[in-house]
Amino acid sequence: MEGYCPLSLCTLITEPRIVTSEEVIIRDSPVLPVTLQCNLTSSSHTLTYSYWTKNGVELSATRKNASNMEYRINKPRAEDSGEYHCVYHFVSAPKANATIEVKDRGTVAWEQSQDDHVF
Repeated sequence: MEGYCPLSLCTLITEPRIVTSEEVIIRDSPVLPVTLQCNLTSSSHTLTYSYWTKNGVELSATRKNASNMEYRINKPRAEDSGEYHCVYHFVSAPKANATIEVKDRGTVAWEQSQDDHVF
């Protein structure tokens, strides 16, 4: 019988689900700390470790075995802008990640001014 699988032999495999904080825009003043958050809310695989990356490079001292992750930027500056990823590695399964964009206010203003012009 095609498609038949006894319950004792089948494993329901679902994609991991990751909930993230919103995109962040770095303000000129007041300079307030920024906290990026990711929460692995569901996965059918065992988590081995997780970490943060910025623009594809792993951030030091962020590797741990936790489904709920935070990365804090205490004094955000323009050079802190970029693409941050929370990355989760599992036993016998592909890794999963989610993206949080951190933008500098000056970059956002420039992008908006470009949108206002017709080329």
